[in-house]
Amino acid sequence: MAITEETLNLPLSKVQSPTLDALVDIEQTSLALCSRQPVYVWLDSSDMDWFLRYNPVVVIQVSRHYEVVTGFRAYHAAKSILGPEEHISVQLMQNVEDVTLIKGAFYELVSQSLMHTPTSSHESVEAYDQLRKLSLRLRKQHGLKLPEKFSAKSLKSLFGVQSKEMRPARKRKSELTRAMEA
Repeated sequence: MAITEETLNLPLSKVQSPTLDALVDIEQTSLALCSRQPVYVWLDSSDMDWFLRYNPVVVIQVSRHYEVVTGFRAYHAAKSILGPEEHISVQLMQNVEDVTLIKGAFYELVSQSLMHTPTSSHESVEAYDQLRKLSLRLRKQHGLKLPEKFSAKSLKSLFGVQSKEMRPARKRKSELTRAMEA
């Protein structure tokens, strides 16, 4: 059966964070890597329709409610600005396997991180480290084999991270410190 998509207008109270463990991990990493600036500073509730049109929230139906499978940042932005009974536009996916959802959410996170991470080495190292840890968790805890382009080595080159940037510099002890410890 083919994957189908349709656009729905749902009250925010019917849309929830995912319960599938791998998607929970992806959502948490996505939020850890997003801007630290409060949403209300740069987004007004009157602009939410435009924001969601270009930053879609994708959901699946789970019994009587809907769970977010991609678009975690947009969902949390809408949730922080709108009331629970206000409606948001979402993309409903049907006939899709969990593995496809997880790979899609991970791909979205990596692509957004690559597009929006500043080129400073600190942010690149932080983004790489978060994504590497997530990739390992997805493989070890959930048995998900990601494509080679998302391996730790490939992510390191995509983010332009050097191995020496990853390790904290060792502190050398002065002669006085060594003498006092002896």
